Amino acid sequence: MFALRLVVFCLLFGLSGCGFRPLYQIHQGAILDKLRMVKISTIENREGQILHNHLCQMFGIHDHISTQKYVLKVVLNYNKKPLAISKSASTVEESIYLDVRYTLSHLESGKRNFLYTRVYP
Repeated sequence: MFALRLVVFCLLFGLSGCGFRPLYQIHQGAILDKLRMVKISTIENREGQILHNHLCQMFGIHDHISTQKYVLKVVLNYNKKPLAISKSASTVEESIYLDVRYTLSHLESGKRNFLYTRVYP
């Protein structure tokens, strides 16, 4: 039992000394400040509203900040189609198609810095 505790202690001590940081830790400091410089434009439909609120929460944007330098425009196409219907006429299984296009532009000049398209069949 003592040997196990010693091994665990050595591993924890060794990992803390090598600069190990958890991959999914909450961002703080300079990264969060840069994320707050992004204005997220309104996204259409209910699914877009949910995505907009989630992005604002992740970026730490709660109200209008005057130091915003970039604008993130998101175009979201969301379609679902029933695949299986039960005897009571309710959908049991659905096929969801999601097409998302992200564009990050400079707020003043309008110059596009980043364009990304992702399709989830």
